[in-house]
Amino acid sequence: MRDTFLAVARFLFGGICHQLPGRCLYYQGQALPICARCTGTFLGVLVALLALWAMRQGRRNQLPSWRLSAFLAVLVGLWGLDGANSLVQLAFGVPLLYEPRNSLRLATGMGFGLTIGIVLYPIYHFAMWHKVIERPVLEREWHIMVPLLTGAAWVVALLVWETAPFALWATVVSLAVFAVLAMVNGTLAALLLHKEGFAGDWPAIVPYLLAGLLAALVEMGILGVLRRLVMG
Repeated sequence: MRDTFLAVARFLFGGICHQLPGRCLYYQGQALPICARCTGTFLGVLVALLALWAMRQGRRNQLPSWRLSAFLAVLVGLWGLDGANSLVQLAFGVPLLYEPRNSLRLATGMGFGLTIGIVLYPIYHFAMWHKVIERPVLEREWHIMVPLLTGAAWVVALLVWETAPFALWATVVSLAVFAVLAMVNGTLAALLLHKEGFAGDWPAIVPYLLAGLLAALVEMGILGVLRRLVMG
């Protein structure tokens, strides 16, 4: 059962990640189903969403302040810079600025994921909930330290706990991918259908999240097939 789940996950995630062996994190001699950068990104989104929920940010529907947005833009810039550096090294055999490392891919991916999660949080509430709080997320800007430190803790755990069971991290990463894509697709569906603010309780949202999960499976499946056709 576990091997079947992993095989399906590797196929599906092949539609959203290059899965190059040298750029994946390894546990018990096996590579995670997505690369270090994607691992950080998807975990970062989920970490941000859960951290904001735990901080009782409520159903805030406004984006962060411009100062906090500028800081988040720096995180995105570091992610882009590290990605470009790795791309140049892959294409030409020589890095653009420094020798790429999976630890940096994981860390910058986490920063990018945290940014996506912080931006997605108010958009999700705007799209889904009828009763919202008309205030920006992370109104007290120093509260950004909570998701940042939580994300940093996950990065350290992934890098330091080298003897961790492969099944543990593979399951965590897979669930993060499915959860994030289901939420993104569900939110997009509500926006595209002009259903903003339709939900008064959780049962009204569940069909959108399930539809988002189904859409994610279809999207990844199609991309996975196309990858197999192109790359063999």
